[in-house]
Amino acid sequence: MPAMRWSWIALVLAGCGGQSANSGPPLTMDNLARACENAYACIAPPIDAPTLPGCLRNLDDVDSVVSIYRPDQVHCLAAAGTDCAAVTACIGAGFRSCSPDGQRCEGNEVIDCHGGRTLAVDCRGGLWFPDDSTCVQGTRPGCGVATCADGAPRTCHGTRLVRCVEGVSQEIDCAQAGATCVADGTSAGCGGTGAACAASRCDGNRLILCLSGHETIYDCAAMLRGGSCVPGGSTGFSCGFGPDCGGTATCAGGTAQLCVLGGQASVDCLASGFVSCAAGSCLPASLP
Repeated sequence: MPAMRWSWIALVLAGCGGQSANSGPPLTMDNLARACENAYACIAPPIDAPTLPGCLRNLDDVDSVVSIYRPDQVHCLAAAGTDCAAVTACIGAGFRSCSPDGQRCEGNEVIDCHGGRTLAVDCRGGLWFPDDSTCVQGTRPGCGVATCADGAPRTCHGTRLVRCVEGVSQEIDCAQAGATCVADGTSAGCGGTGAACAASRCDGNRLILCLSGHETIYDCAAMLRGGSCVPGGSTGFSCGFGPDCGGTATCAGGTAQLCVLGGQASVDCLASGFVSCAAGSCLPASLP
């Protein structure tokens, strides 16, 4: 598989930032480490470049494959192990056979077929897309709700941020992060719902995140088991397990050594059913 053969993979490694509200059980470092390992072993192994650092650096983004905004999905991925069918069910994306080669929509799925194989994305609730999204043919097929003109400004649809990506109007629900969509007349973004603010800060174990000029408050211990509010992240403060260590991922023999939101975690790839470790990624017996 050549580098970035399935073009959407490049997009999911870059997110829009922000921190998560978590109404379920707190996520652990091990949950997050295994979710990254299991997801990327099935969808983007490090054939040409490391993939795990991207997963780790974007854990607090809304639009990333593994996100603390979707704790149920993280728990699902952590439990999936080496079963790529289970991984596909968790995230709504996975490899399968296809014909003919080419990019297209098949119902609600985005198909990018190469050599009889595709990484199919279920737009209807897969990845970070809402349940009313579908496959739309823009400049190329993508998940969204309609076509749009490239360069169209970002707008709001209720709590959802609407953005035009390659001719496809995508909607990302800011409510996933306990926020809302805020428009300023020329653009829009996810914003806080609380008091007016000028900067993010820590208040004990609470993260007071300043989004589009308004506060959104997160209990870091409720989000992350053993978590706290620490300096770091795109706004200067973040929920994490310790000081920022850059989302690094390396291997020590068959064990992956990972920086997970400032905490050090390890995953024994061999004991978990994988066959080796490379560039911080656990590798399955056969690559997708």
